[in-house]
Amino acid sequence: MTANAREIEVGQPNGQKNPNKPDSKKSGRVGILSYIFLPGIIPQIQELTRGGFGYLALLIANVYQAVRILPSNHPYTQFENKGTFGIRQVIIEAANNVQVNKKNLDQVIIFGAVLVGLIILFLQLAAFVLLLFSGDAWAASDGGASLFRTENPKEDIAFHMMREVFGVPEMFGETETKPIHSALHALLHFYNMAILLVAVLVFLYYVIVVVGETAQSGTPFGQRFSHVYAPFRLVIAIGLLVPLNYGINGAQWITLYSAKVGSGFATNGWTQFINSLTNPLGAENATLIAETKEPDFQGLVNFMAVAVTCKEAYRVKEKREIKKFCRQGKADGSGGTETVDCDGAAASDGASSAPNLNDIKVIFGAYNSSETGELIPYCGTVTVPITVPMDSSTSQGDVGNLQKEYMKVVDQLWNNAKLKELGTNFANAHSSNHRAAQMGPEGYTPTSDYKQDVTQEVKTAIKNAVKEHYEEARNNADFKMREDTKKRGWGGAGIWYNRIAQINGAYVVATMSIPAMEAWPEVMDFVLKAKQKQDGTFDGCSAFEPNLADNKQVTFTGGEIDRYYAKTLNNSYKYWHCEKKDASNFFIDALSAIFGLEGLMKIRDRYDTGKTGDDGKAIMSEIHPLAKLSALGRGLVEAAVRNMGMAMGSSFFGGMVGVLAPHTGASLKAASGMFVSIATIGLSIGFITYYILPFLPFMYFFFAVGGWVKGIFEAMVGAPLWALAHLRIDGDGLPGKMAMNGYFLILEIFLRPILTVFGLLGGMAIFTALATILNDIFNLVVLNTGGVDLSDEPGGGADLSRHVVDKFFFTCVYAVILYMMAVSSFKMINLVPNNILRWIGQNVSTFNDQAQDPTQGLTQYAAIGGARIGGQLAGGMTKLSESGGGFLGGALAAGKTPRSNG
Repeated sequence: MTANAREIEVGQPNGQKNPNKPDSKKSGRVGILSYIFLPGIIPQIQELTRGGFGYLALLIANVYQAVRILPSNHPYTQFENKGTFGIRQVIIEAANNVQVNKKNLDQVIIFGAVLVGLIILFLQLAAFVLLLFSGDAWAASDGGASLFRTENPKEDIAFHMMREVFGVPEMFGETETKPIHSALHALLHFYNMAILLVAVLVFLYYVIVVVGETAQSGTPFGQRFSHVYAPFRLVIAIGLLVPLNYGINGAQWITLYSAKVGSGFATNGWTQFINSLTNPLGAENATLIAETKEPDFQGLVNFMAVAVTCKEAYRVKEKREIKKFCRQGKADGSGGTETVDCDGAAASDGASSAPNLNDIKVIFGAYNSSETGELIPYCGTVTVPITVPMDSSTSQGDVGNLQKEYMKVVDQLWNNAKLKELGTNFANAHSSNHRAAQMGPEGYTPTSDYKQDVTQEVKTAIKNAVKEHYEEARNNADFKMREDTKKRGWGGAGIWYNRIAQINGAYVVATMSIPAMEAWPEVMDFVLKAKQKQDGTFDGCSAFEPNLADNKQVTFTGGEIDRYYAKTLNNSYKYWHCEKKDASNFFIDALSAIFGLEGLMKIRDRYDTGKTGDDGKAIMSEIHPLAKLSALGRGLVEAAVRNMGMAMGSSFFGGMVGVLAPHTGASLKAASGMFVSIATIGLSIGFITYYILPFLPFMYFFFAVGGWVKGIFEAMVGAPLWALAHLRIDGDGLPGKMAMNGYFLILEIFLRPILTVFGLLGGMAIFTALATILNDIFNLVVLNTGGVDLSDEPGGGADLSRHVVDKFFFTCVYAVILYMMAVSSFKMINLVPNNILRWIGQNVSTFNDQAQDPTQGLTQYAAIGGARIGGQLAGGMTKLSESGGGFLGGALAAGKTPRSNG
């Protein structure tokens, strides 16, 4: 019996026979002959069209039944009749029953609405088909790239991966077929031929089954045979299994082309997105620069005051002129030095003009005999760190301008009139010509006005320089994605985000790289080494007192003239370095020196846009959280490196004495170990927040691209099995029950690239929103949970004695919460493509879905590994430095004089 013979007699109620229907026996004979000798393409297409839209036809029939166009007992409205009628039959039947009048206006409206909807659906399908086959139908804003075409296959990261893995010539751009690729193609050919042999055996099995069932039931091909779909499935299966070029069969070619068009689809979508914005975050460039607090120059001021006193003492005592010289290592890497302009503008005549990243050493001294003799740093040296060439600009702006301003501060202090006056008075106080007029109980002791005036003058200059530094950054920093990054396609979408850390790091390093003392004046250094050798328990304020613990005086090779300089400089040192501080100031000063507190305490600050609102108040703008954490992390790294230098270098005591000297008398050895431990902690935290966190979007995304390629490799192995699954003679639908999941896996390969892009953008947007809201409500949260008001408003927590301490620790909590939100948000890069297909009722799973988080444990490993390696490295270098210092100290004590002037 044919399908037509089994069809319900529509329009013949109660099962009455259709008089136009031919005799069943004759129809059966004609049906058998037609199946044997005629392809029956048109009837099968008609059957496919009618049955394939069975659910839609049933749905429309029930809509018509709801408004009484079709009766409730009509065969078209019965579920068991699904597939025996089509959409056309339902519409014709409804058109015959609808009555056009005011009484049945609802029927007319519903009938017309359904008809219009079907027409629109047909037009949409037709437009989509035209879109697929038209290379110029869709044009991108960048000049006509088609919807699925990759404009730069050579540079595209995803295409590059596919070329390296599969090596199919010209499939993913120009491909050099390597021996491994030829071997892979041979293996695929062998594998596909084996699966094709299995398919032939399955086909023969079904032939036997069909013949047997036909003989048993008398029905052509048996009762299970799907007369519409089974022939198509057979053709599809064979077509998919036959190996074509390079041993790859049709199913595998479909997989590769799905990957190719899916990658191009994602690349063009990503290009559309970034071409519409000034940067991939869609934020103003100014909000991507996190400002750190101006650094503390008090240590430099204190040292320069002593250096100026040294200069005046040499002038008073010996009429010797001490000058300022600037030396910098040559840019050619030869190890030599060259004299540079002390304003930091350029090298002297005849020096190299290459960009120079070597630090500048400012020497306060004189030549021992002539201008060609040895330059002796009688009054000490200062090092000015150079983070970028001072005479060149970078893509981050002219960062080197700040180093020039710092150099000017050193020069201003060296020539400061008030410091010169103080230095002269200190020098005269210990001179035999002026002792009676100037000496006090401990020498010359001026009022604190000098100190306050000079310090305030320097603070104002530094504050203005740093402010201009960040204003220039916000005006000039370029966060636009570079063209070479765009050419990397969707696979490079995560590359740009590390640029935030790069630019913020450059500005933070420039801000924190302040001039620092490298060596004390020569006579002070001699006294310090003598006291370290014989007296390890002296207080910081007595470090340069030329007396030992046993009431013995330090023996100077230069005699009384060196003792004069020692007393004069010690008098100046005590005035500038030994001011008593309260405990709260000490806590903050110590944390600032150890952890780089300036960046941490400003992490929640907004920046002033320079505009005012309708209420007259300044409009403040939120800094992007990635910029905040990057700046914080860079500050911690710089502080940690500085602390390790203090612990291991000769400048440890000089660098920290201004903070610790009034409060502790512990030995330098113990303090060195403490700073190594603290620096290791800061280095671990800074490494995570500066290097790892801004790198997470790239890492998640790069692993997502790699997971997509792994899924394609899985599909290349599984595609022949998917083709084999089409060999079924029963069931409805073209793919059948067994092969349906394969189609969804192909769809997943096509969609995963652009879904991964959506995951990246969604994760970044959600992280930004969460961080913004957290910053708004954090004061309220802390007040409700901890009872501490973090606001700086009058009458708030700022009046509490422990406010600064509480603010420090709660700000640490704030930074940790930001980090946790970032990690959880960036996981959307994997979560979105892994779970999106559930929206169409499917739960297909690939290798990539089952893979663990690629960054799981990365932070923990980095922290633990960094702490161990950093601690061991710093400990070893400290021991080495300690041994070298002991050896050098012994050599100096044995024979070196503090005055190398012949």
